[in-house]
Amino acid sequence: RRDHVNGRIAQERGREIRAVVEAKRREFLEAQVGNNLSAVTLDETDDGARVALSSNYLKILLPESNVPPNLLLDVRVGRVHEGLLYGFTLPQVA
Repeated sequence: RRDHVNGRIAQERGREIRAVVEAKRREFLEAQVGNNLSAVTLDETDDGARVALSSNYLKILLPESNVPPNLLLDVRVGRVHEGLLYGFTLPQVA
């Protein structure tokens, strides 16, 4: 068929698309560094760090944090490492 793409070309295009998606995700995560985000802590840990989910649906690891799950807090994103955001909790204003 004339409208059918060669399998090798389809695989190449798929790889290219995945590379672009990964680069855009990396750029987006890098752009979050230094931002303060509202997040809820999850009943989940990753290598001992509490995991929080931001209002824009990003998982943020909170190392050295003893915060319990199901808590809404403000988090400052400190860095990106291996595709994961790391942050710390900000003091709560009463």
